[in-house]
Amino acid sequence: MKVNKLSFQTEEEKGNRFPKLWFELFVDGESIKKLISDEKAIPHYYFDESENEHFEESEKNLPYEINYEGKKLYLLGVCICGHAGCGSTQAELEKSEDFVDLKVFFPSGGYQPPEEIKFSFARENYESVIDEITKLAKEYKEKSENNNS
Repeated sequence: MKVNKLSFQTEEEKGNRFPKLWFELFVDGESIKKLISDEKAIPHYYFDESENEHFEESEKNLPYEINYEGKKLYLLGVCICGHAGCGSTQAELEKSEDFVDLKVFFPSGGYQPPEEIKFSFARENYESVIDEITKLAKEYKEKSENNNS
């Protein structure tokens, strides 16, 4: 089994009334967008329990958006407008003691790739990336709130 490496980059969007910090996921140094999706990244508020009922910090997982055919699907990227309902790419997530597997799923538009797209990460790598994103999302929210007060 090939073990992939998960990482991320941030990009701040300041051009509108509600600034966003985007988290773009990378697998083995390639952006998720380039590998599988038109969706940009995930905005900071998806990693906030107070703003997103589908994120549980203690779970150390990506935020999830929908339960499709009995499967909870986790966000890999959302439309550039910042709303998953407009367009998003999701994945099924399976955790074992040592690994986290993401199987990419394309429910919107009915698109299915010709072959299964699956990534496997060391659990420690996956959870440390989620922890770091969550920390940065909280810091960004606090900074934004302080700038608006």
